[in-house]
Amino acid sequence: MKAIIFICITFLFLPHSNASDKNGDYAIKGIGGVKCSTFTEAKDKKDNVYLQFGGWIEGFVSASNKNLTNTYDIAPWQTTETLATIIYTSCKKRPDIAFAQVLNQLEKQLLVDALKIKSSLIQLNYNKFSLHIPEMIYVKSIKKLTVLKFIGSNPTKLEMNKAFLAYQKSKNLPLTGLPDQYTLWNLLAE
Repeated sequence: MKAIIFICITFLFLPHSNASDKNGDYAIKGIGGVKCSTFTEAKDKKDNVYLQFGGWIEGFVSASNKNLTNTYDIAPWQTTETLATIIYTSCKKRPDIAFAQVLNQLEKQLLVDALKIKSSLIQLNYNKFSLHIPEMIYVKSIKKLTVLKFIGSNPTKLEMNKAFLAYQKSKNLPLTGLPDQYTLWNLLAE
């Protein structure tokens, strides 16, 4: 009896490399199975159902973090609202596909900038703006600004803020002088 219990417990905690059937299909539970049009309508109307989608997004990201190999966080700097906005744009283009299908596609995009290991959070301030960001993402954004020639090597903190401002101005983004959500989404996608 102890052996059976041990096997069952062991099976429950083994990593599952493919949580789907042989065709790649899996059961979608809850609000993730509805059409994208339901999501966009809820967001447009600011309906309480929209909050359920946010919970589903957070659960999806957490499950991805747990089940993807060599991944600590697929969305290290993206807030739930940022992800919802990205999903909203995709859902507007394809209203008849399942909400979960858009998340599956987004997961592939997010893997490009996913953290492979845990990174400490740092606080950044500039003028009236403040944010917390994983240090590895901040370093990556500075490197990207260097490649794009918005900043030279060994910049001071003020030069880094000015580089973010210059980049934001070039992309018509809000001028925060920090690697905020909009800035990182544009900068890291280049």
